[in-house]
Amino acid sequence: MIAGDLQGKVILLTGASQGIGAAVAEVLVREGAALIAHHQGRPGDLQGAQAALREAPPERKHFVAGDFERNEEVERVWQSALSWQGHLDALVLNAA
Repeated sequence: MIAGDLQGKVILLTGASQGIGAAVAEVLVREGAALIAHHQGRPGDLQGAQAALREAPPERKHFVAGDFERNEEVERVWQSALSWQGHLDALVLNAA
C-alpha cells in the first residue's frame, strides 16, 4: 500500500480489539481511513481496540460493540457506523 491510499475512506472493521484485527486497524488508520472499530463487547475488548488506535486522531476512529450472532446487534452496529460518517466505503470482516 502507498501511504494515504485510504485517505477519506470510511471503513468498518469487525474484530478490531486484538491480534490481526488490532494490527489491521492500525494500518487502516495510518493509511488515512476513518475507522469504525467493531468489538464483541467482552471485558477488555474496548480497551484492546482503543490501545491499537491510541495515536489516531479522534475524528478518524469510532468504537462500537456488537454480537453479530444477533440480528438486532448487526443492525445497531450498521446504524452507528452510518450515523458517525453518513456512509461506508468498505467492510473488512475479521470477527471470528
